[in-house]
Parts: sequence; C-alpha cells; structure tokens
Amino acid sequence: RIGKKQSNVICLATDDDDDSEADTPRKKETSGRNQEDRRSISNLVSSYLIAEEPRLLALDMCFILCSGLLLSLGDVLVDTNFWESGGFFQPVPLAPPSLGFSMTRTAILCTCWIPGGVIAKAWSFESLLSNESFFRSTALTFGLFCMVRVAAVYILPEATYGEGWEIVRQLYNTAICIACGRALY
Repeated sequence: RIGKKQSNVICLATDDDDDSEADTPRKKETSGRNQEDRRSISNLVSSYLIAEEPRLLALDMCFILCSGLLLSLGDVLVDTNFWESGGFFQPVPLAPPSLGFSMTRTAILCTCWIPGGVIAKAWSFESLLSNESFFRSTALTFGLFCMVRVAAVYILPEATYGEGWEIVRQLYNTAICIACGRALY
C-alpha cells in the first residue's frame, strides 16, 4: 500500500507481504518537511514586511511629517526671540535655523512608527476589513509607536532631542495627526 502525500511529506506504508515489519514504514521523506519549514518562515517574514496597502503607509508618513512640522511651528511660536524680532513680519531665511532639528525629529517619529505598524500589520488588507479592525490596528500601532519612541531615547543618541515633556508632546501631537489622517482615509 502507498500512503497519502500530505504537504510535501511523503510517507510510504508497509508491505503486506512481510509480517515482521507489518507496522513499520519503509520510507519516510523528510526533506519536504525542511522545505515546508523554510517556506513557512519566509511566508511569516514576508507577511510582516509587505505593505499590502502602500497608500496607507504613505498617508501615515505624510501625517507624521505634518506632526513634526506642527511641533516645530509650536517651538518657534513659543520662543520669545521670534516675537521680539518682529513675529510674522520678520524676513524668513532660505534655510531656517530650526530646520535641521525639525527634520531630525520628524525622521525619528517616522522611524518609530514603522516598527509598530509592521508588528500590528497596520498596512494589510485584514486591517481594512471593518472599522473595528482598522481602529484596533491603529491603536496597536500607536501603542507600539509610544514604546519604541520612549525606548529610542535610551538607544539612539540622535533620539535624545526630546526628553520628558517633549516626548509626551510628540506622542499626543502624533496621535492627533494620525487620527485625523486615518479618519480621512
């Protein structure tokens, strides 16, 4: 008798002619199992690293950019030198002095958002099936984003641009911008 083929693992049953080996298999192929394991690992990795809805990823990045720019605008408006120099009527240089800081902060926010979205599968079609799954993936992504952003202060030397209340300000500002962007989607 020949056994069944089940997902690349072939098991051949025993011969009925030989009574001593009636219950032992004659041949078992395990190389198919190794291929199956490799396929399942590559499927697992690719299922996390593929953004099935790249427009949503682009939208998230645009609204995080808006969040970083709004934070920088708030920094400029709170600065007393801004108002003493003429406020909105002062000449604007081609490259404002706070541009480098603003772009670094925005890049850190984007870099912290992506791992949360990858783990939560925020850009998959499954997260877009219903409003509940969309909200759940957004909330999970934001929670992971908060953890990564706080951990980034201790890991990356560039991420120390915000400590204490500045990080809290970045988190709630990002939450508001992402909530608006995802609501528009």
